[in-house]
Amino acid sequence: MIMNYAAAPFMLLTVEDSLECFSRVAWYGYTIVGGSLFFFYAGGTRALKKAQAKRVKNYQDKVAEEKEREGGREESVNGTAYETEVGSGTATPSSSDETHVVPPFELVAEELERRHEKTL
Repeated sequence: MIMNYAAAPFMLLTVEDSLECFSRVAWYGYTIVGGSLFFFYAGGTRALKKAQAKRVKNYQDKVAEEKEREGGREESVNGTAYETEVGSGTATPSSSDETHVVPPFELVAEELERRHEKTL
């Protein structure tokens, strides 16, 4: 969409036609790019990182509660709980219809290191 917006002046070849084209599409290219720049420069990155951290924490708490209900709990080096069982299917098995959050890279790396050390 933005590519077509940016390419229009090169197809029309005049400033007047280009400005008319931009006005007919409500200047959406500048709105999208300007809005994105404003969002990220105004602290959008911090907001997105906080939202991601909240989702990861909720996931870790949920997994910890499930492990405690099952009677066992496995923890990583920094004390956060996570799931270690891996299914053999193409999809993550689930007893509910809830959306799952992918665990952070740090937890996956710790698990892989631990499994690698066991094989040595």
